[in-house]
Amino acid sequence: MKKYILFNVILVLLAYVFVEKDALEKLKKNRGNHFLFSENILKNVKEIRFSTFKIINKNMWVLEKEKFNKLVDQNAVKNFFLQLQNLKIQRSIPGKVSFNPRCSVNIGGSNLEIGDKVAFNENFYVRLDEEVFIVRDITPQTRPLPKEIYRLNPYKHGRLLRFCLTTKVAILDKFIFQKNKLKTIRFDFLTSSPFIVDFNRLSGHPKPLNEHGFDRDVIDIFKKKLVKTEVEALFIARPFFDGEKLGIISINEKLNLEVFINKGKTFLYISTFSLWAKLKNRDLVNVYYQDFWKTSLVQKSKSQKICIQEINNSKMCFQFKNGIIKNTSSSDVEYSSLYILLESLSKNSLVLKNISDYQKVSFKYDKILEINDKKYLLKSKNRIISVVDFNSNYQYEFLKLHLENIAYGKN
Repeated sequence: MKKYILFNVILVLLAYVFVEKDALEKLKKNRGNHFLFSENILKNVKEIRFSTFKIINKNMWVLEKEKFNKLVDQNAVKNFFLQLQNLKIQRSIPGKVSFNPRCSVNIGGSNLEIGDKVAFNENFYVRLDEEVFIVRDITPQTRPLPKEIYRLNPYKHGRLLRFCLTTKVAILDKFIFQKNKLKTIRFDFLTSSPFIVDFNRLSGHPKPLNEHGFDRDVIDIFKKKLVKTEVEALFIARPFFDGEKLGIISINEKLNLEVFINKGKTFLYISTFSLWAKLKNRDLVNVYYQDFWKTSLVQKSKSQKICIQEINNSKMCFQFKNGIIKNTSSSDVEYSSLYILLESLSKNSLVLKNISDYQKVSFKYDKILEINDKKYLLKSKNRIISVVDFNSNYQYEFLKLHLENIAYGKN
């Protein structure tokens, strides 16, 4: 009796397995009948062949036999596969068909040719191996479309064509600094001394003058900006005939980038990969080592006693904390001018330099500024506020802010 029950249980389980397997096969077949590619097929693809090169899946997509083989834009390949999954078959065209291939790409052994777009809607022709289909890309349309071309939508067809026609350089990731875990960056320009920014320690070299420290927030912001720096284009051959070499930028003391300027554009030569890059702007070559120093004289978050003495010997003192002036010693205060001065000195200076005794003595100041018993000589002219440290031989240059850019109050 027990054997009979066990036999029946095994029969039921086998029936369930075969029914379930049959259901899965029907589901795959049904998807295969409606879509050009299934997700299961695409996830097992190991190579994609373009007209002049191929990329191989080695846990990440890489170029074959190139110095820059690991720079392939992984998101571009991922988005291409997502688009392939969404190519829904509208109808199959049997027999011999006049087909105008715009480009072809071999996906894991299957040859896909992209044809023309249908004139009266968003569908387009493709040929997969020997079969011709009219397909519709059902990928969600994120780009807003003008009402007059909404039904025609040429962008999905164009996007597939662009990837199919891509070159080995165009398929590379344009965010070249994302490929490195940023630890340090060294700027060695021909017109100035080299300097280093250390992202791990939030410091660098040379060290700030006059007992100042590094601005950790500025260093962190610069790192985030660097990761988001996108190159406009990449080239295998030198993209210009002449150009001025500015120097070398070194990432993590390993990746060397030779910097050139040509007709106002910035170019990098990445010797490790024998690759040229054109940057979208000149931000990277306009970096100055003092940009990373914390050289403000007024600390808005700390309570400070500040006194200002005019040339006519009139003197006013007050407390300044969290951007608010308190306990002024004078009732006659021009608050707007005072806040412009305080806000300007709370930013990092444009320049901090060492000066001689003669330069300090001959400095033509118009105010004496005391901050917590430290004395400074101050002169304001046009958009620049010059400040000399009375106790040491250092001069600061601050940018004078506009009143409309300052949120201020008084108590």
